[in-house]
Amino acid sequence: MKLLNGINVRRMNRSDAPFLSALFSEVYGRKISSSYFEWRFFKNPLKKNWAFVAESKDKIKGLATLTPLPIFFEGEKLIVGVSGASMVHPSIQRRGIYTKLANHMYDVAYDEGCEFICGFPNNNSHYGRIKKLGWFDIYEIPNFSKTTDLSCIEKSTDGELTLITKSDLQKINYNWEIEKKVSESLLCLSQEILFLDWRFNHPLHKYYIFRCKNFEGEVLIKYFIKEEDQKEIDILLINSKNKKELLKLIQCLISFSAANNIFKINMWLNHSSNNYQLFESLGFKHESPITWFSGKQIKGTNSIFSHYKNWDICFAMSDIY
Repeated sequence: MKLLNGINVRRMNRSDAPFLSALFSEVYGRKISSSYFEWRFFKNPLKKNWAFVAESKDKIKGLATLTPLPIFFEGEKLIVGVSGASMVHPSIQRRGIYTKLANHMYDVAYDEGCEFICGFPNNNSHYGRIKKLGWFDIYEIPNFSKTTDLSCIEKSTDGELTLITKSDLQKINYNWEIEKKVSESLLCLSQEILFLDWRFNHPLHKYYIFRCKNFEGEVLIKYFIKEEDQKEIDILLINSKNKKELLKLIQCLISFSAANNIFKINMWLNHSSNNYQLFESLGFKHESPITWFSGKQIKGTNSIFSHYKNWDICFAMSDIY
């Protein structure tokens, strides 16, 4: 398909990954491994390639992508396309290339089973999505964070933090399969084993699992040093059977953080969630950064996607984390 004279569009191929890595460096001024593109678009267990390149004289000049994510709502599996990894070479910017490329991609994704398009645009891409591509804002998501008072909180060594293994993910999947039919009526990220195994093998991040002695449940986290040796934890997913166990588990995580000089614990949590007040009682508060959560209706989209109160939002939905 031709976008403009001399510029063609096609699906991304596996062999394109190194060239996209180079284009990323030209556009954004920083490096990203070609393994990221391989992981995101060719190892995804849903086997849907919604990544399209704009090509000029056999050179890749632009990229528009959707990552298919499995979402459950009231026991039904839905496929949502999450936008990301989009770029256009400076030499062809401001010619409407990305708008045409993205709209073509949206049509193909719809024809191949995509139920809704959404994403977490930054300040550079937000305006264009809304103004030129027909997106709308669902919510501005604040981080929900707990700053650890290292001097006051009772420190505990009952917690254990280890790198995630496939057996950990299999256990989480098993518990989810049992509980999903009685979960809150929210759009929630699938915890099928094939998806979990893919999501937590992100080539740019390491993930850990947190457990506490004598309590059931796990917290899947990214543990990192932000700046000036300041340690933080991002919670991606929580596996807990009930509120009582969840409370014990998060209290243990806070104590563990204090004992290990971890400054802050971050997450996303919808204020409509049944667990919101539990976390609020433990000192979690809304903080920056604020993240746009935006969407695009496609032919016949169910209205449930348009309302933030319907989403069991979490960091694991975004590959930034």
